[in-house]
Amino acid sequence: MTRREIARPRPIAKQRNLPLRLRRAVSTIAGNPARLVKRRTENNAKVRYLLPEEEGRLRALILKHCPPHLPELEVSLHTGMRRAEQYHLQWNWIDFHTRVLTVPRSKPGELRKRTVVAV
Repeated sequence: MTRREIARPRPIAKQRNLPLRLRRAVSTIAGNPARLVKRRTENNAKVRYLLPEEEGRLRALILKHCPPHLPELEVSLHTGMRRAEQYHLQWNWIDFHTRVLTVPRSKPGELRKRTVVAV
């Protein structure tokens, strides 16, 4: 045998070392490396206003079926607030001098400012 043939690993020796190498490689990875990548939030909010005929139909239905909820519709139409935001509204969120309503935690999780329109 030549020196070169002795130094070269044999196929069986390679197969025996493979599980050990695999265990060592896996043990060095602590979890998913992609978890360290920060996700960017995307603002996909759509602003849509009711058409006058849609508003009229909605107002007529509320007057017919549940008239006590008409003030909630008015607040929603004039501020764009969601129902949960209306029900959790606090007085300190309203600045009467600048006529701005600030909702600190809205559905998308961001600060929302609404201008209060006199009716």
